[in-house]
Amino acid sequence: MSVCPERSVLRLLIRKILRLDGESERLNEALRHLLMDLSPKSLLDVGCGDGKWAEETARQLEIPAGELRGIEICPPLVEEARKRLKLMTVDLENQQWPLSDRSVDLVTINQVLEHIKNAHFCLAEGECVLRVGGHLAIGIPNLSGLMNRLFLLIGRQPMCILFPSPHVRSFTHETF
Repeated sequence: MSVCPERSVLRLLIRKILRLDGESERLNEALRHLLMDLSPKSLLDVGCGDGKWAEETARQLEIPAGELRGIEICPPLVEEARKRLKLMTVDLENQQWPLSDRSVDLVTINQVLEHIKNAHFCLAEGECVLRVGGHLAIGIPNLSGLMNRLFLLIGRQPMCILFPSPHVRSFTHETF
């Protein structure tokens, strides 16, 4: 399937105007900023990618390297993440996380839940491994965000649930 050059240019222009390039980096930085007031002794980053974000966040929060863990399943990212943290490869939709109950102070699940159908299982596992008084930080795309509503208004697919894409579900912040 070929893409009309005019559409490609228009999409590129829209991405620039809406600042969609680099959106993941902005979301990661926003989450890190929110976490800076916490004093966790351990961190589990679910969907940790290559582990760079978790490593830098742990450094800024002064979490010891031995207390930095991640979960990732994408093969090229797994190898990179293993260099930075204790890595687990777990099916987030139906496999128990190989951690003791109440063993982690901070669990981050950022931009992950929209990629899995059984988000409830993943959230339940996050709750199981979280220490009493710990923090669970979740980031999700907002289906009811202004841009998504504008796209629906003109009959277009919302950006957070484009097809084809790896997103299999979407959330509004209020409903979530």
